[in-house]
Amino acid sequence: MGVCEYCDQNAGWFKTAHAACVEAANRAANQVRDFATRAIQERRGLAELLDGVQEILNNTGVKEQFVQTSLRHAVNEAIINVAKAAPISKEDNTRLSIIISNYA
Repeated sequence: MGVCEYCDQNAGWFKTAHAACVEAANRAANQVRDFATRAIQERRGLAELLDGVQEILNNTGVKEQFVQTSLRHAVNEAIINVAKAAPISKEDNTRLSIIISNYA
C-alpha cells in the first residue's frame, strides 16, 4: 500500500497521493501565489508575507513544501513588476531584498 505524500494516510495500491489531496495542494498554492503577489505589490514586509502564507497553510492543512514553488515564482514575478512600475526607493529596495533573500 502506498502512503499519500500530502496527508500521510493510506493512498491505495501503487498510489502516492489522493486526487483530493493533490487538488487541495494546488488550490493552496494558487492562494499563496495570489496572496504573495498582492502583499509585495502593496508594499508589505517579510513578516506580513510569512504570516499570511502560514495562515493559508493552517486553513488548508497543506504542508509548506507543496506551495514553495508557487511562492518563489510569485515573489520573483511581483518584485519584477514592482521594479518595472516605478523607481525603487531605498526603503523598497531593502524590503524587497529581504523578501527575495528569504525565498531565493
